[in-house]
Amino acid sequence: MTATTFRDRLRSSRPDVFGGAGIDTLKRDLALALRAMRKDRGLTQSQLAAASGLKQAAISRLESPGGPLPRLETMMRYVDGCGGHLSLAFSALPFQAVAEGAAPRRGAPADRGRRGSRAPDAHVITAIAV
Repeated sequence: MTATTFRDRLRSSRPDVFGGAGIDTLKRDLALALRAMRKDRGLTQSQLAAASGLKQAAISRLESPGGPLPRLETMMRYVDGCGGHLSLAFSALPFQAVAEGAAPRRGAPADRGRRGSRAPDAHVITAIAV
């Protein structure tokens, strides 16, 4: 495949520079989802701070599209304060393959030797709901 966009050219010529872009995108998407959850619940940042035990400044940082990814415990407190739940899923497939709906190969390492393993087309190996 020929690199056609600037992003494609950057990815192919400087993977070290492009690698951080994935984390930035993940943080932005996470921040927007958290903010949407809070607003859907009709909560202000101050109200969520009282319900979650987080400081209002911490909630503001969580909802900011920039900066580092938050710790799992912090996200759990935020989501619990909103009255929601947090699900965490792991897959043996690369993220892009799962996003495109690919199924794992029969006998793929994730399925070997597991009793009662899920159907070969299942993507989630482990899910934790908190």
